[in-house]
Amino acid sequence: MKRVIRLGDLTSHGGVVISAASTSNMFGKPVALLGDQVSCPIPGHGVCPIIEGDPSWNVGGKPVALEGHMTSCGAVLISSMPEIGRSYEGSGAASSGASSKAGKAIAAAAAVAATSKIIDSLFNDKFQLLDSETKKPIANHLYAIVRESGQIEHGETDEEGNTHLLDSINKSENIKIYLEG
Repeated sequence: MKRVIRLGDLTSHGGVVISAASTSNMFGKPVALLGDQVSCPIPGHGVCPIIEGDPSWNVGGKPVALEGHMTSCGAVLISSMPEIGRSYEGSGAASSGASSKAGKAIAAAAAVAATSKIIDSLFNDKFQLLDSETKKPIANHLYAIVRESGQIEHGETDEEGNTHLLDSINKSENIKIYLEG
């Protein structure tokens, strides 16, 4: 399953999605589309467009950007949204679970849009840590998360490479994640 890219998501170069022209929001953030911009910290790259999108999933006539898609500088997009993705199993229907059908995913997306005000007030996140070369989850590895307040939280990733669920707060924040070793 490929996860949706949204405003503020990261790239493999350490960049950030800085524009999302979509009129669709998922979990309170605009969905990024083909042609939206990312900032890249690598010297000479600057601001680069997203050059891939799912041609079978359009918003306003533009393909939706998904995790693993590329930018013009060669960076790979990384989603921060584990809740809903795009499955390519079977008929390629969008899904929110392994056995969901396209209709269920569309209904789920509509429910998300209808409840976005509630969701906007909560930021509960866990992060899946992936090996930068193999793109496989970094399972059972010690890590530290430094929150914007300076608070440090320690943990060990699960079998799927996920961190613990960060405590609910009422606004977004910048964090840093450090791996042991």
